[in-house]
Amino acid sequence: MENMQGIADRIREHPSIQIEIVNGVDDICSVCPHNVENRCNKPGSNVEQFDQEILDRLEVDIGGKVEAKILLNLVEKKIEPEQLSKICEGCEWLELGFCEDGLRERNWWK
Repeated sequence: MENMQGIADRIREHPSIQIEIVNGVDDICSVCPHNVENRCNKPGSNVEQFDQEILDRLEVDIGGKVEAKILLNLVEKKIEPEQLSKICEGCEWLELGFCEDGLRERNWWK
């Protein structure tokens, strides 16, 4: 959770920072014990499935780079907080409420 908070803080401080679009483990996952050689080895993990669903909804391509503020504006326009329970079903982050609360707050990064 601390790593996620650090990344969120960095985005707040630098909303023009470039975010590289990936599917799978990312900077948030860097400290996770299930991250083995940049692959999630958590049994039953659906990280790639969750990511692909979000990427499809945002209409962004893997490997591209986007300013954080542009990416977050896309999230706010194209994903409703209530949709996360279906999109991210089974994700441990969803259970913590961090993502849904962030979407409900709108513009948390500004």
